[in-house]
Amino acid sequence: EIIEGINPNNFKPNELQEINYWLANAFLNTGKYEMAENVLLNNFQNEVDDKSNFLLAIIFEHQNKTKKAQKEYLNFIKKYPNSDYKMSALIKARMLD
Repeated sequence: EIIEGINPNNFKPNELQEINYWLANAFLNTGKYEMAENVLLNNFQNEVDDKSNFLLAIIFEHQNKTKKAQKEYLNFIKKYPNSDYKMSALIKARMLD
């Protein structure tokens, strides 16, 4: 109910992006993987940061979408070569191979 009452027009784009990240993370951690994926994919219409992109790959992995997760990790590495998550993405992509 609280989430439905949030007016996205009251936030700056980076604040809304942060809210979407934490909402998707909460859905992931409660086993609501499809809802987590939807939050991030709907947010991808706007600019997405590295941690949200990395979280999407993790969500795919939790859904047993192995090939999709691996592809997302590899795309992540190319898109964010200086990210703090790069080494984790490399390891995860290799583990899914």
